[in-house]
Amino acid sequence: SFDKRYTYDEQIDMLMSAIHLTVPDFNIEEINKCLYAFDEIKAIIQIANIYLNLNRNDQAIDIFYQLLKYVRNHYREVITSGKITLLVLYNYARALDLCGRYEDGMKLAKEGRDACIQYGHYQTLPGCLEIYAECCHFLGMDDESTEAYDQAYYLCKLIGRKEDLEITRNEAKKYLNIDFKH
Repeated sequence: SFDKRYTYDEQIDMLMSAIHLTVPDFNIEEINKCLYAFDEIKAIIQIANIYLNLNRNDQAIDIFYQLLKYVRNHYREVITSGKITLLVLYNYARALDLCGRYEDGMKLAKEGRDACIQYGHYQTLPGCLEIYAECCHFLGMDDESTEAYDQAYYLCKLIGRKEDLEITRNEAKKYLNIDFKH
C-alpha cells in the first residue's frame, strides 16, 4: 500500500509500470491475454480497489470480473493457488457490496467463505463473512445476516483481527441492533 503522498492516479501509474516490468504486454482491458505471478495479481487487485476509491465502480467491477475468470481458468486444480482465488473472491465481493450489487456480492462472499474453509486459509474468512452478512441484511435475510455476523465476530476475536472485529461489531449494531458485549 502507498502512503498519502501519491494521488490515486499516480498510484495506478506506478502499479501499471511495475506490472509492465514483468508483463510488457499487460492490458487492464484484456487481463486474460497474459500469465501472472501472485504479486502481479495483487497489483491488479490494488488497481481495481483504487478505481473503487475514485468511484470508477464499473471499471473496478470489470477488472474483478476479468480476474476471477482468469484465476478460475488458470488455478483450478492447484491447491497452493487457493490464496490467489480467495483474494480475488474477497475483493470482488467487497466491490459488489460497496456498489449495492448485494445479490452478486452475497454469492461471491459465500463462495469465498467456502473456499477459505476448503483451502484452510483464514485471513480473508472474517471479511467474507462480514460482506455476506451485510449483503444478506440488505436483501432482507436478517436471520442469515445475524448468523454470519456472529461467526465473523467470534472468528475475529479468535484470530485477533481487531480492525475487522470493530467493523463487524459496528455493522451488526447499526443494521440489526446486535450488541456483542465481550
